[in-house]
Amino acid sequence: MVASEARDSAASRIKVQDQVQFRPNRKLQPTEVAALVKSYRAGIAIKALSRQFGLHEQTVRAHLERAAVELRPQQVLTAAQAAEIAELYRAGVSLRQLGLQYNVADNSIRNYLLRANVELRAARRLPRQYGYSRSV
Repeated sequence: MVASEARDSAASRIKVQDQVQFRPNRKLQPTEVAALVKSYRAGIAIKALSRQFGLHEQTVRAHLERAAVELRPQQVLTAAQAAEIAELYRAGVSLRQLGLQYNVADNSIRNYLLRANVELRAARRLPRQYGYSRSV
């Protein structure tokens, strides 16, 4: 690359960066923070509050933490679903199958089972099927 081409390339990157529009930080008024806290305590999720107030989820979480609000754990499954998962796992259904069925990660299923004091089975490793032989 010639020096002039490098300069042209750098200049085009600057132009592209100039076109990017950033949304300025939105400062909440004390009354808005109070409304946000009240809504959260009433059971509205952080994701819904972020849309309602036009803020990022982390910003909503930061406002709640500054207001000394105890955050609810991010629970995906209900207690009834967790009990059902434990029952299905004991019946022989795999972590992967349960994860697919309940639309959560295998590791989340594993964590629910551990919290329910379910003894986990040893991981079953399937042989690899690549179509080649190790003996050369």
